[in-house]
Amino acid sequence: MKKILTLALLFAFAATLSAQICNPNTSFTKPGYYPDSLAPATLNQPYEQTITVIVPADTTIELIPGFPTTLPIDSIVVTSITNLPPGFAFECAPASCGFPGGSTGCMKVTGNPVTGAGEYNLIVNVMAYSAQAGSLSPLAETIDFGKFLIIDPIGVKEEYNSELQISALTPQPLINEGKLSFNAPQSGILNLRVMNIVGETVFTDQFNVSKGKGEHMFAPQLNSGLYLLSAEINGHSTIQKFVVSK
Repeated sequence: MKKILTLALLFAFAATLSAQICNPNTSFTKPGYYPDSLAPATLNQPYEQTITVIVPADTTIELIPGFPTTLPIDSIVVTSITNLPPGFAFECAPASCGFPGGSTGCMKVTGNPVTGAGEYNLIVNVMAYSAQAGSLSPLAETIDFGKFLIIDPIGVKEEYNSELQISALTPQPLINEGKLSFNAPQSGILNLRVMNIVGETVFTDQFNVSKGKGEHMFAPQLNSGLYLLSAEINGHSTIQKFVVSK
């Protein structure tokens, strides 16, 4: 009996340590992973992102082409993350990174990058186990988190080349809508143009402004990524980088 109690205490202690790694977001209930893309990181700033993992109890695959079969999922195991930037690591709850079928767990990505600003296409590598799949188990799968940005704060500062100034674009990173704060050298029509990283124009806007400081609600409806915002009024222009994260 004493041995059983000791083992129970060890398992309880291990579970407590595992729970301290991260906590799933209980507002999500459907199988999947949340969020499906990671918030950008900034050089020389600590980073932490929790990913909630909800494993389905079963899945439908074609063991024989043309004949779909529903199989119970015993577990999925996260084995690695491809293209994880230097200075970053991940851990899971449970600590083994093995998530039983029908369970909810989480992963935590952490880092404090000092180099490596840019874009990284993160791929999570997973092994799915099902005893009923026979020799086909485990099945190798991948989860594509898309572009993960590491931002150099020097590279996203306002870049002024005239008296026109974009003093702030908040929030950063932009999600759907933000507030553009500016200082116009004169009254007139302020023209905005958003370009992607290859120089293509993806959004335009214009509105009347008065000389001096002003604000404008900015809703370009863009995909996640790095963009350039160009502003121009009566020959005065400026350009600024900004990030969209959804």
